[in-house]
Amino acid sequence: MASAPRFEGQQTVNAFNLYIDSERSNVVGDKQSKGDNVHYNFEGQTVECRDGEVMKISLVDFYMPNNFYNVELKNSFARITISGGVVVGGSNNPQSYTIIERGNYYDVQDVATNFAYTVGNIIKTLCPSGGTIHKITNNSLVTQTTALIDTSGTTHGIYPLITNTSPSTPLQTGRPDKKLLDVTIQFQNAHNITHLFISCLTTTGESYLLLGGERNDDTGSGGLTHNSFLIDLAPTVPSGTTAANSVRIRGYFPMQLTSEPHVYLRTTLGQNGLESAILARDDTNYNSEIIGSDILAKIPRNLESFTYEANGNTEDFFIYYQQRKLNQIRLYLTDSKGRPIGRPGVADTLTVFGSGTAAGLESAAPSIPPLSTDRTTFVKATQNTQGNMYFTSTLKIQIIKKSSPTLLETPMIPLPPFPSKASGVVSFGDKYGKT
Repeated sequence: MASAPRFEGQQTVNAFNLYIDSERSNVVGDKQSKGDNVHYNFEGQTVECRDGEVMKISLVDFYMPNNFYNVELKNSFARITISGGVVVGGSNNPQSYTIIERGNYYDVQDVATNFAYTVGNIIKTLCPSGGTIHKITNNSLVTQTTALIDTSGTTHGIYPLITNTSPSTPLQTGRPDKKLLDVTIQFQNAHNITHLFISCLTTTGESYLLLGGERNDDTGSGGLTHNSFLIDLAPTVPSGTTAANSVRIRGYFPMQLTSEPHVYLRTTLGQNGLESAILARDDTNYNSEIIGSDILAKIPRNLESFTYEANGNTEDFFIYYQQRKLNQIRLYLTDSKGRPIGRPGVADTLTVFGSGTAAGLESAAPSIPPLSTDRTTFVKATQNTQGNMYFTSTLKIQIIKKSSPTLLETPMIPLPPFPSKASGVVSFGDKYGKT
């Protein structure tokens, strides 16, 4: 299946464009179509190849509005376990919680601050002895705004990189932005926590990518004490912090704003492409690292849209269809793990969130700790049928003559001589053997 056609002499014998618009596709087309998963039947417009010909399908352009969040259902959860003091729901009770509010962020330090606030609210609810949140400090921002040399007074500091106001405010400090998560959450009272585990499991998404944490692949009992972050339950940073009242959380690696920089356009048509096995489903173990692909194109994510345009005659994304007749096509969009955009996949533990909506107005948040009936859902689950999840694209379909097959032709057997007494041939019935 993966072998490419070997052309003796490539010649395009037919070509035409197929224009796609998935908006309202379930109204004016196949009823099972959705804005991110369309089915088309060619009916009387079937495309066929003859002997020695192959069908090539290329992506000319693609557009989809970016009506999604960079912090979404698949990268905003982690498992939290707390012990020590009085813990609501019981000590050592691992539960999945939203650790970052879903939405669009434009700076990793905003993600860090929101993470601290969200986790702080979880801790204060599970451990009421600590009281409410007294102060949140983003230590990375404090460090960045502190000059390498003391800028107090008129003879200290880095010149001329300070203002003339009093006290002097550094314009440039000479410190790098390491994009590391480093936050301190201070509560009103002592929290009495002895153990705090915040674990980013792969079964709940990719929050570790955003926060620079360590991934936890162990969903069994061995992973219960795994921490994706470096946690200090009695920190002295920043200065003036009451250690017994505070929790400091640091990431091991640089943070990032999104875990999905592309959207993948896939098709059910048999083709000759290859892909890494993890691009199909990250929870499945294949016998090979490279498998047959269903990916037609990989579209980059921009601020307002997912957009692609072929560069002239350069075809970055194409497939060679492995059949001679094209009478139907299915096109659907996924992330890099084969999951629907912004929603969990089939094998994820978050399947309870599955819907047609990837971003939008959420229903009431689950309890802390969550009840068995709690779900994170959207008020409307119809973004891909009656909302603004859709795409438009142009496909170029070419019939290419790759060879001139030599056919084995046997000459017809000549008819016997017309029977006559003169020729010495006596036959029964007519010359076609019908009687």
